[in-house]
Amino acid sequence: MNSFYIHNFAGGVNQSRNASFIRLNESPNSYNVDTEDGLLNTCKGYTKYSQYKVNGSINAIGGNYVGNSGVVMLASNNNIYKLTSSGMTSILSNYNTSNFDFINFEVKGEKAFIFANGVDNLKTYNGTTVRTLLNRRPVYDENTGDLKHYVDANGTIHQSESTIKTYAPKGKFIEMYKDRVFIAGDAENPNRVYYSTAGINGADVEDWTYPIEEGEANMHGGYEEFPTWDGGVIIGLRTLFGEITIFKNKQIIQLYGTYPGNYEQRTLFTSNGAISDRSIVFGANRCFFLDTDGIYAYNGVNVDCVSEKIKDVIRGLNKSALSKSCGIFYDGEYYLAVPNGNSTTNNLLIIYNPTTNIYKIRKNININGFIEFENELLLVNNTGYVYKFSDVYTYDGTPINSYWESCIYDGRAKNIRKYTEYLYFSGWGNGDVKITITTDKKSVERVFTLTSEEKEYKRRINNSGRRLQIKIENINGSEIHIKSPTLTLELDED
Repeated sequence: MNSFYIHNFAGGVNQSRNASFIRLNESPNSYNVDTEDGLLNTCKGYTKYSQYKVNGSINAIGGNYVGNSGVVMLASNNNIYKLTSSGMTSILSNYNTSNFDFINFEVKGEKAFIFANGVDNLKTYNGTTVRTLLNRRPVYDENTGDLKHYVDANGTIHQSESTIKTYAPKGKFIEMYKDRVFIAGDAENPNRVYYSTAGINGADVEDWTYPIEEGEANMHGGYEEFPTWDGGVIIGLRTLFGEITIFKNKQIIQLYGTYPGNYEQRTLFTSNGAISDRSIVFGANRCFFLDTDGIYAYNGVNVDCVSEKIKDVIRGLNKSALSKSCGIFYDGEYYLAVPNGNSTTNNLLIIYNPTTNIYKIRKNININGFIEFENELLLVNNTGYVYKFSDVYTYDGTPINSYWESCIYDGRAKNIRKYTEYLYFSGWGNGDVKITITTDKKSVERVFTLTSEEKEYKRRINNSGRRLQIKIENINGSEIHIKSPTLTLELDED
C-alpha cells in the first residue's frame, strides 16, 4: 500500500530550503508544539510563580543571594522590588528601570547585590539597605599595614568614608572578571569600560581610582577605551572563555590579561554586532547572541550563524525593537524572546537546542526577562506577575493555539497523481484537532475529537494532486498528542 507516512515529528522547524526538500519529520512552519519525544504535542506553558504582583509591566528579573537563601529581584516602574514568600517589597524608588543589569558579588567582605541602570551611579543592596557605591582608594601605613585614610577620585584626603562624595561610575552593563567589577554603557563615554580594583588588599568595588604613579597600574581601578571609529558603541559585557568580552554595534572585542598592566585588546568578530546585551548568553561551551541577520554562536575560536533553519522567522522580526530581546540558557537550550512583526515588545520565543540543532517557536507569548532560580525557569512580562514554566498546556489559563505543517510531499514522483484515501493516526487529548490535507488542487479538512485515553483514529479523505501537505492544529487551545499519521494513497501515473 502506498502512503504518506510521518514516522515522528522530532525534526523541528527547518526553513533553510524549500519545503519540498526537507525531511518528513521536519516542518517549514510550526509553532507552539513540542516534538522532542517524536509525538506532536501542544507545547507546555507557564503558571504564576507567586500571587504577588506589581502594578505595571516588569522590565527585568534577577536573583539576589544575600543571606542564607535567594530572593527574586524585579525592576518595574522606576522601582526595584524584592519578592519573597511574604510579599512584594520596594527596596528603591525613583530609580530609572528602563535599563537594568546586576551581579552578585561582595562589598566589604559581605555578599551584595550590585546593580546598574545607565543613569545613576552603581548601587549595592546588602539585604537590608540600598546605597550608592563610592569611588575612593584606601591608603595604608607602609610599616604597620594599618589603614591611614582615604583619597577620593578628586585627590582629596578623608579620614572617614562618610565624608566622601565621589561615586562609582555609571553604566548599563555590569560584569565580573578576575575579582574586578567591570561596567560599561556610560552615555558620556560610550566606548569606555571601567573596572574596580583587585589589588594587594583584595577585591574592592569602591576603588575605581585611576593610578597616579608608575607601578600602581595593578593596585587600583581604572578604565580602558575601545574606539572602533565606525560609529559603534558598547552594547554589552560578558566574561567568556576566561576573558572579559566587549560587544559593540559592529564588533566583538576581547580584553586579554590578568591585570591592567598586561591588558591587550583583540577583535573577534566584525558584523552588524549584537543587538541586545540581554540576548548574549553562555551555554554548551558557546556564547549565543542575536544579530540583525540571525543568531550567532562563538566557540572561543570562530563565530558562526546558527539560525539558517529559522531564516523566515528572523526575517519577520521587528528590527527596530530588537534591543528589547532577552535570553537565557536553560536545560541544554537557548531561550530567546524577541519582538515579531510590528510588535515593539517581545511576543515570540525561539528555543534552540545546539546539541540536536533543532528549533522550536512559541508565538503570542510576552517575555521581558528570564532567570533560573532554585531549579526553575522564571519569566516576567507586562502583567506585573512572575511566572514559571511548568507542565501545563496554557499560558496561565490562556489557551495555547498550536500549529504544525509537513514538508511538501511528492513521493519522488512528480509525474504521478496521488489520490488520498484514508488518514490514520493514534492520539489522545482533551479537545478537538483539525487535520487538513492540501494538494496543488485544493484543501480538505477533518476534525477529530480526542479522548483522554490513547486510541486509533481513521477517517476517509478524498483529495488528489501531485503534491501533498499535511497541516495539524488544535482547536480552541485544546491539548493534543498525535502519533505517526499515515495517509494512504492510490497512484495514477501519466
